[in-house]
Amino acid sequence: MNRLALPAVAAIALAPWGAMAQDFDPALVERGRYVAIAADCAACHTNHEEGVEWAGGYILESPMGAMVSTNITPSKEFGIGDWTLEQFSRAVRKGVAPGMHFLYPGMPYSDYAQITDDDISALYAFIMTEIEPVDAAPEATTQLSFPFNIRYVMMGWNLLFARSAPFEAADVAPGAADRGEYLVKALAHCNTCHTPRNVLLAEDTSQFLQGGNVGGWEAPNLTSDPISGLGGWSDDEIKQYLSVGHAHGKAQAAGPMAEAVSYSLQYLNDDDLQAIVDFLRTVPPTRTPGQIRPSFALRDPDTRALLNEDGSAGAIPTVTPSQGEELFMASCANCHGADGRGTDDFYYPSLINNAATSGMTASNLVMVISTGLQRETEDDYFFMPAYAGSWDSQQIADVANYVLESFGNPALHVTADYVELLQAGGEKPLLLRAMPYLLALGGIVAVAVLLLLIGLIRARRRARMI
Repeated sequence: MNRLALPAVAAIALAPWGAMAQDFDPALVERGRYVAIAADCAACHTNHEEGVEWAGGYILESPMGAMVSTNITPSKEFGIGDWTLEQFSRAVRKGVAPGMHFLYPGMPYSDYAQITDDDISALYAFIMTEIEPVDAAPEATTQLSFPFNIRYVMMGWNLLFARSAPFEAADVAPGAADRGEYLVKALAHCNTCHTPRNVLLAEDTSQFLQGGNVGGWEAPNLTSDPISGLGGWSDDEIKQYLSVGHAHGKAQAAGPMAEAVSYSLQYLNDDDLQAIVDFLRTVPPTRTPGQIRPSFALRDPDTRALLNEDGSAGAIPTVTPSQGEELFMASCANCHGADGRGTDDFYYPSLINNAATSGMTASNLVMVISTGLQRETEDDYFFMPAYAGSWDSQQIADVANYVLESFGNPALHVTADYVELLQAGGEKPLLLRAMPYLLALGGIVAVAVLLLLIGLIRARRRARMI
């Protein structure tokens, strides 16, 4: 059985647990099952290497350190089995678990804050009724650098950035006018990855869906711009990408997006997929600076010549013989072809006019070479091996550069340092880079205040002696 389809059959497989759980209306539980799928809960609360679904252990690498998802099964000792609906709602929508345990925004509670009361109740009913308790905690634990390891820091962050109100249920019910907006902003939380972060690492709503970065991966521009965004995609192409993880001639889902397709998006009904598309069409277009051709039309597909802004054929880039070419021919050409065109059935995609090779950054190309790809749908399984354990960072850079020169954007160049930066979670945000100086400044201020207090105390004592 497809392990990713388990949410759809959990009522049968796990029925005994429902008898021991609270009594909930079956219709509410069934609704909660769909909410859980749309919210992609299992993808982040499952260790994909060796863990059990919903039991936590997923590691999200970030420049601040590693964040590890928790056990959210109904286990009373290790999960959320003792939580009330109110406690569950506060954790999911406000980021505060029982005992004033503040969550980190790796759990997208600032977006989940917009989930309706009815959907929160349904999600709670589903988890408490249909998910098997797992009486074990994840082996790994969250390890962040100072001062981010102090969870109470999130109290101030929440006051600033976790203040969204829930949607009105009537406005976002299936078929309602705001259904697509609700799915994008709340349940499917697309903006969590696809919206840039501000200096305090919150979503910059002024750049809504203009592209972001997560764990070394680039989450692309989803605005309606025809060059940098989805304006050049048809409705069917967007829906196909969401439901199976690839759109021929456009892009293939890898990394966190492949997980979203595998665990969540492929199970959304067609009406909801269309609602998402309809809403994305309304997002104002934003062009990525410097981009003059869409990634799916960077080169002539037959000659591999770069295309000019007006669509006319330009030069064919010169490819320098290199170690990257040798590694590509030995390890990559078997699937993608020596000419980079992939296979006729599109199972192995073309590397020409591919979003990973022809965009404005090489991050996704480097990451998919490094970490590989696993994407499972009801009808197929897509796999690419990870080369980070076989090739060093220079070899990965060499292969990436050969691919860029031969099939993608030759203006990009990858270095070994860039590979290592991405593998470590990506570039450190400004706040993290400035933190040593801020801490030093804070220390100086603290010492100055302490000296001032000592001086005042001494002055007061002297005054008493006079």
